[in-house]
Amino acid sequence: MRLTEAMPVSDLMIGNATVTPLMSTLEAALDATANPPAPSPVERFRPVDWTTWLLWVTVAAAGPILSTIAATALQVELPRDDPQRLWTVNSILAVLAVTLLAPPLLQGFVLKRIALRFSIGFWFACVVFSVIIWFVLTQTYIGLVSIVDAPMRAQNQFAQALLRERFAAPLSWSSIAALPWGPLLLWTLAISAATSLLPAWAIGNATGRRGDTLMFFAAALIAACAATVADQTYAVYGYPRPFGNQWALNNMPWPERFQLLATRSGAGAVWGATSAFVVVLFTRRLAAANTRLLATNRPAGLAAMLAALVGIAILAPFAGYLAGPQGVRAGAPAFRKALTVAPDKDTSTDDAVLTYSHNIELALARYAAIAIAPDSHTVIVRSAEHKLTRIDLATGRAIAPIADALAPLERHAVVWSPDGRFVALRSNGDQVAIPNSRYSRNQSRLRIYALPDFTLAGEFINREGYCFDSYSREPMLFAPDGNSIWLTCAQHTTPKSDDLMALRLSLPSLQVLDTRRYGNTAASGELRGLERVGDSIWGWQFPSAGAEPLRIRDLANDREVLALTMPAGLIGNLTAQGVTEINDKTVKLVFCGVLSNDPKAAELPFDRNASLCRTLTFDSKTGSLLDQNDRADVRFATPSATLTGHGLRVESTWQQNSKAGETLVRDAATGKERQRIVSVSQRPLALSPDSHWLVMLDIDRNALRIYRVTP
Repeated sequence: MRLTEAMPVSDLMIGNATVTPLMSTLEAALDATANPPAPSPVERFRPVDWTTWLLWVTVAAAGPILSTIAATALQVELPRDDPQRLWTVNSILAVLAVTLLAPPLLQGFVLKRIALRFSIGFWFACVVFSVIIWFVLTQTYIGLVSIVDAPMRAQNQFAQALLRERFAAPLSWSSIAALPWGPLLLWTLAISAATSLLPAWAIGNATGRRGDTLMFFAAALIAACAATVADQTYAVYGYPRPFGNQWALNNMPWPERFQLLATRSGAGAVWGATSAFVVVLFTRRLAAANTRLLATNRPAGLAAMLAALVGIAILAPFAGYLAGPQGVRAGAPAFRKALTVAPDKDTSTDDAVLTYSHNIELALARYAAIAIAPDSHTVIVRSAEHKLTRIDLATGRAIAPIADALAPLERHAVVWSPDGRFVALRSNGDQVAIPNSRYSRNQSRLRIYALPDFTLAGEFINREGYCFDSYSREPMLFAPDGNSIWLTCAQHTTPKSDDLMALRLSLPSLQVLDTRRYGNTAASGELRGLERVGDSIWGWQFPSAGAEPLRIRDLANDREVLALTMPAGLIGNLTAQGVTEINDKTVKLVFCGVLSNDPKAAELPFDRNASLCRTLTFDSKTGSLLDQNDRADVRFATPSATLTGHGLRVESTWQQNSKAGETLVRDAATGKERQRIVSVSQRPLALSPDSHWLVMLDIDRNALRIYRVTP
């Protein structure tokens, strides 16, 4: 063979082997380096492990915190004459840049751990475009209503329903489940779908697996619902919300800020943990089979992940409570109370004046209001179903309701006639729209039931002038002769001269006998209560602010008893708490706060230790000052309640950090202690007219306890 002759490489022999296979392998390697093959879908997706789960939940929890900081920075007030205004503006812009850009970027870095071809830049663009979609939705109107207004209305509807349930009766699982969750969750799904589709597509496109976009989209929807449920559950149990549910924290005390941030981060962590759980649940078959027992793809790992989700939902608000105003700084009384055990039975010393007898066998509305009959055999209470029910006082057993169920937030009043012939029920009548506003109020409805069979004997619904439901201490009162009843009339604004003050109605027909109007006393405000004094009925007006005097009016004789100008030197900037006693001899008024005559005192920090309550006693005929008594502010003292009657003074005290309480029985005239009882936390409500029974409220269980009285 001549050297100048071309020789195919494939013909070159080395021993007995050719180099053809070797060269083929080399050529294939070079080709693979120049044009690498696309990875399979499995190779482009890495299952979620515990490290990725923890990072994702942490980023999700940080999102609401960062967005809250951004909203707070946006609402910082900048004085125009501030020399550091430019520096402050630049600082706010820097805070906004960090808090708004950090969440999607941090999410992108975590997602890159599971999607190997994931592009953070493309992800960020999808998130920004989703924000633009949200902004467009906020500016899209159907008629005069923005599309985004609908979910806000659903949230407000939920909040109002929750408020009604909370004030109407103690919350239970059934009452919480009955809240309008449906509209709230439907709108949560709608908004989440509009803002999650593009980010889900960005992840699915990076993994190269069919259906991944739908999987991540479904995870976002389910997580949004879970976070909404968690956030609203925090609201159910009373965690704070800024005024108007705004996102910023400006002008809030720091403990409340910490508590709110903790609950918001908890809802964010629930979103992150839920979305991660859904992804792990759908991709568990992609993980290696020979993994540890608690690996995320194993049943034990999924159970641990679900338990962690529940733990986050519970521990986040608990951490917020510890950081809040009633947390570690205040000794966490609610937490300490939860760890205490209520006494099984009373422990009594000294005389056996009070002896526990039995409980009333009825679930009560949240705020117990009772009315004991003059014969001391029957008591009327409001049940958890808002039915006014007659109870046998001696046995605690329900007899029958006296009327149809009230609305959950409907106020009512029950009064027995002194002669035992009638019982009067005031409730809500016709609803009247208040002019030039979106609010309405209810006219007063009065019903008279004749005893002993409680038949409806008369009904009154005012349709001649406004006589709205009243917030007065005694909205109605039987006249001393038992032949008529007085009804107070509230107004929706400050009373005017021609507005109704009170009506006297005949019994049992409830025909209008007398009409009292405010006249020139209207500036002193609405009637605050009624009192039977001798053979007459007195009503009083107690202005909450301003220079108007306290006015006492004899309604039966249509005359003014007293116009008492408030002594500014004795009151200063104290806040009026109301009238504690009115009779034919004295009038007692209470004022509380930090005493100061400095006009700028309201701008100073509140000093709880310096706060006091001042009781001023005046002559009810001349208005002259008879007595002044100062004591520690009862609003910040140990919770207590006192009931006086039949020669006894029953004083109950309890602690916010314990289920136990103490009751002292004293002689009303001398103050000598006659009995000391340690029992559940309770407060006295009423003594029966025959002085045989005392009704106490079990505060923690919201139950009525009946004591037998041995004077």
